This record gives sequence, structure tokens and C-alpha cells, in this order.
Amino acid sequence: MFVTRRVLSSASRSLVRRVRFSVSSQPLTITRSVAAAVKPTTHHSGLRYAAIHTCSAVLNADAQASGGGGGGSESHSQSQSQRAASEEAFREKILEAALTRVADHGWTDNALRAGAESLGYPPTLHGLFPRGAFDLVDFWMAKSADKSIELLQAMPLSQWSTTDKLKAAVRTRLEVGVIPVVSNWSQAMAVGAQPQNLPHTIARISDFVDRVWFIAGDTSTDVNWYIKRSLLLGVYTTTELYLLTDRSNGYADTWQFLQRRLDDSQCLAALPTQIESVAGNVLNFVWNNINPPAKYPNQHQQHTASPFAAAAAADAPNKS
Repeated sequence: MFVTRRVLSSASRSLVRRVRFSVSSQPLTITRSVAAAVKPTTHHSGLRYAAIHTCSAVLNADAQASGGGGGGSESHSQSQSQRAASEEAFREKILEAALTRVADHGWTDNALRAGAESLGYPPTLHGLFPRGAFDLVDFWMAKSADKSIELLQAMPLSQWSTTDKLKAAVRTRLEVGVIPVVSNWSQAMAVGAQPQNLPHTIARISDFVDRVWFIAGDTSTDVNWYIKRSLLLGVYTTTELYLLTDRSNGYADTWQFLQRRLDDSQCLAALPTQIESVAGNVLNFVWNNINPPAKYPNQHQQHTASPFAAAAAADAPNKS
């Protein structure tokens, strides 16, 4: 342990001397310089990883020190924002590269390592992704959802019915986000279905569904808001599962399955109004039985009218 610390300390000091420069440099350049400097220093992955973090800590301290003086707080805030934006851009660059390795390595940490190495970074930089392979899956889901919405907005939606809009949205999402990686998408779904990842997976799909309904012109603010999104969420997930086993030409069976599910959803969407009408009649019947009209004339004024009678009467068909 003592020898390891001495090696790490020596390597870190050497690296700091090699990569320290003016704080106006971009963090991406700093990271690349650190990664390049680490490689000839040590072959131990733990030392490489620790050395990179040591250099980053020193460079951050330099940046904070340079922000002192007049307007230091504002300058430090801007520096932090720029650093965060650059770090996110750096992460996305590795994720983009990792996507090209999915065909060989699947939706795994190995794809992240291969993506980092393809850009000239050490494989230990996959530690930038605390959720591991799910960071890669989530990145692809977000990217394909944004692309699908972009394509959907370019379609002549004003000339289509709501059902046609929903069908186009689901089909576009599957064509962009699933079909290109259908050979191993079941692995990505398994990663997303893990207990620690499932809430975020559902939230990601729900966000896409909400955006689709907004584009389709939905303006509901009552319980129908939740019903519509729940139904479309079910349509999308079941169609996605069906597509994974579809071997028909051009996924024709999948698109027919999608049409059937949308037709079923249209029937289900009418249920709340029907249920409300039935519930009003049932509650009115129950109320009249637990609080019946007076049997004697002098008790007639004590009878309370059913609060559900008006709702039941409003839902009753007009006999005139």
C-alpha cells in the first residue's frame, strides 16, 4: 500500500506538471491531455483512474484561484457552468462513440470502454457513467425520441385524425429507436427493466407519450389527461414487444397489431363517461334505499333528495 501511494503520488505530481496550463483552456482539452499523459505513466487501471482525478482536482483548484478578486463570485459561477456544459458534451461524445460499438459488445460497459478507446481515451473513463450500461441505453432512448418528435412535426398532422397522428408517432418512434438495433434491443430493455432503472425508463417513455399528445392537439385538463397517456403508453410498450418477435416483411404484422391496439384504445377511452353514468345511477339507487321517502305525511319534509339524481338525469337519454 505504501509503495502504491508513493507511485501514485509521484505519477500525479508528474502529470500535474505536464498538463497544468492556463485556465482559459477547455476542460475537454484538459481531459485529453491528462488521458494521454496517464498512459505512459502507469499500466495499472486504478492508478490511472486516481491520477486523472488528482489532476482534475488540481486544475479545478487553479480555476477557482484564478476567479478571485473583483467579480470573482460571478466569474466562478460562469466557469462552473462552462465546465458543466463541456463535461456533458464530453460524455455525449463518448456515448456517441459507444453506440457504434453496440453491435459488437451489446448494451454493456464494454461498449462504453470501446467507445472511449476509439477516441483515444483510456477505458477507465467509463467511470464517468455511474449507471453503467443504462447510461448508454438512456442516451439512445432520449436521442431517438427527440428525432422521432422532429420527424413527426414535419408531417401534415393538420390533415389527419387523432388516431392517425398517434399511429404515425408510435410507428416513427419504433422505426427510429428500435428497428435499427432490433437484433439486441431485448438486452437494452432488460437493462432498463432492472429495479434501479425502471422508474427512469418509464419516465422516459411517458415523456415521449406526453409530447405526442401535445402535438396531437390534446388540451384536456381533467382525468382524461391521465387516461389518454396511460392508454398510449400501453399501446407503445405492447407494440414494441410485438415488434421484437415479428418476422414479417417490412414489419407489416407489427403495424397491423398497432392499428388494432389503437382501435381498442378508442373503445377504452369512452369508458370513463359510461362508467360515470352507471355509477351515478347506482349511487342514486343506494341513496334512496338507505334514506327512503317518509311513509307518513308529517315526515315528508325530513327526506333528503339524492345528490346523485341530477347527474343520473343529465346522463339519461332524451325521451322526447
